[in-house]
Amino acid sequence: MSTRFAGDVFSETETTKAEATDLDQRRLKSPRPRVEPSEAPYFSLSRPLPGHFDRSPIVVYTRDASEADDLVGCLRGPLGFDLEWPPPGIGPVLTRRNKDGSVKHYRAGKWDPLARRMVWPQGRTAVIQIADERTIVVYHLPINGVLGPGIKALLNDPTRLKLGVNITMDARKLHRDELIENTAGLLDLSHIAHLVDPDVWTRSARLIALARLTHHYLGVPLDKSEGIREGAWSNDLSAEQVEYAANDAFVGVLLYKAMVRRAAERGLSSQLAKLEGQITIPQFPSPSLQLAEHTKGHPAVVAATQAGAKPRHTQALSLFIAGGSVSELATSLNLSTRTVQGYVAEAALLIPPDQYEGYGELAVRLCEAFPMDSYPAVRHVEFFSKLRRVANAFDHEERVPVHEVHEYEWGPDY
Repeated sequence: MSTRFAGDVFSETETTKAEATDLDQRRLKSPRPRVEPSEAPYFSLSRPLPGHFDRSPIVVYTRDASEADDLVGCLRGPLGFDLEWPPPGIGPVLTRRNKDGSVKHYRAGKWDPLARRMVWPQGRTAVIQIADERTIVVYHLPINGVLGPGIKALLNDPTRLKLGVNITMDARKLHRDELIENTAGLLDLSHIAHLVDPDVWTRSARLIALARLTHHYLGVPLDKSEGIREGAWSNDLSAEQVEYAANDAFVGVLLYKAMVRRAAERGLSSQLAKLEGQITIPQFPSPSLQLAEHTKGHPAVVAATQAGAKPRHTQALSLFIAGGSVSELATSLNLSTRTVQGYVAEAALLIPPDQYEGYGELAVRLCEAFPMDSYPAVRHVEFFSKLRRVANAFDHEERVPVHEVHEYEWGPDY
């Protein structure tokens, strides 16, 4: 089932001149570009904006993967793309009211026995919103839900332009949540802004906040209040949340159109076309991932899987067994070296040390990758001491001795 919202059913948020001025002063902290306080209310898809759109788009909110696939198949042209997820932590989203009257959403942490501290894992992707000029699809994933083949195909289609701010991070988020393997056709609006208005954004960071871009190119502020942005996105969404999510995706399309016009005015259309032509390469190139297919049946991988290792951990171990270096795996998986090290260690620690006697070469490589002063080895002294005895007993005359190891950076939250 889906819920369809006409653009004018959302309640409009009116702000006074003083409120809008305070909003701009708090949110637009960078001295460049200089933006004068706006008296306009927040951007809303329900309120046509002269020069940008004259008719409100249809918003469709659905929790059905098949329906979401059908809907995104009807979208045309450049697409706005964004994600939402709940606050970090575990369990239900709780609410606390601050002294200033604002609302803070939070979740409980959990104890990490490896790091010996409380941690707040990032929430799983809960909402995916994709928009063209006429329709906005807000797909609310069920708990542990998956993406349908239609959305996956769209996100991996290099010929379909997907637009957003820090959009590569969103793609990596989907990858970390094991919702998609590859993406293509992603273009960051910040990069276009730097191209068409380099003098305006000279002192700005490479990534420019969506709210700043909206204020500059559309002339209205974009609501980014924490009370909504960090809300309970896993629960059924309120009309306010649906509009917030839809606005972010729709704004991406409008900003792109405004920047295309700006590029034409400045004679930069060819440079913009060249920039768009550079984004067809998938964000997750994975030639080495194919090697893992040959090592999924390795006894160590099977043992780790049976012991309850997470899929991303067994995948990293498979690639490691296939001969990939940690740096190569980090590149293939689009993850940091530290994260890949952690994934390999998590899977390896689930296998009893004496079981490594049947595959001593792996024991040697693990000892090389995790010296005794590394974080996992310090936290699991008994395990790695036994593993080293197995490695030393293994005949590896042509290999580097296990005491000649590579050093890697480790932190408390690998």
